[in-house]
Amino acid sequence: MTSSSCKEKVSHWMKKKKQLIVSSLIEHDQPEQLTVFLQSLIYLISKKIPITTNQAVLNNIKEIGYKKGHVITDQRIFLQMIDHFPYISAHIIQHLLEEKKWHNFPNNEYDGIRKTIDEIILFYNAGFIHGYLDSHHESLPPRSDNKHVKDLPVPIIKVDDDIDICPLIGTLDDNKTTLLINMTIQHIAETKMDYVIFDFTGITTVTDSGIYNLFYTVQLMELIGLTIIFTGIRSQSALHSSLLSQKLKDKQVFQTVKDALESLNKNHETG
Repeated sequence: MTSSSCKEKVSHWMKKKKQLIVSSLIEHDQPEQLTVFLQSLIYLISKKIPITTNQAVLNNIKEIGYKKGHVITDQRIFLQMIDHFPYISAHIIQHLLEEKKWHNFPNNEYDGIRKTIDEIILFYNAGFIHGYLDSHHESLPPRSDNKHVKDLPVPIIKVDDDIDICPLIGTLDDNKTTLLINMTIQHIAETKMDYVIFDFTGITTVTDSGIYNLFYTVQLMELIGLTIIFTGIRSQSALHSSLLSQKLKDKQVFQTVKDALESLNKNHETG
């Protein structure tokens, strides 16, 4: 667990370095509004790091994110913001490490700092997306009737008005899950759905860092109100990753996509 004194030092440091952190995140030709939003988020993180110890604080962060998302009128700014969320904690830690002589934290403190920042961003992000969707509900574009896979590195398939399938293929690692975070959030912003099925049938290898990022995305989607379902989990994959087995304990898991869809259809018929 990260010490209180360490969190206080990081808080003070971030307040002084927020412009440096933001400038490393964005290109020089980005809209000023994006810079302002990111600076306000860095400042919020700096304020909340010392006190992020209970659910009430996290709920407050989510409410702040909701208000910020609710006032955005430009979808381009909204999408640019969510593009940057997955990279913020890494940039903060990178700058901390570059100035290691100034603060002299023990090496084990950095993981705790990053986890705290990730948690703040997670709840802020959930509120931010929810606020934007609430304020733009009537203006969201209609869902396409095309049921084919989108031409994307991590495809998303629409199978019903409120059900989407994301087939995962190959190695589940940092690169793929970071892309998945950005894609699924953008997809949520552009469409309305209630269920997302992550299908592991095509997965050959899993890494713990990939699993961590995937379930970060899952937690975000659940905070927004989506139901997440997993299919195609091979026993070999589960055995090779104790973290995967642990994360799946309280999730809906089916052997095949067909099984999951049949279960959802039954629930709709009886609901």
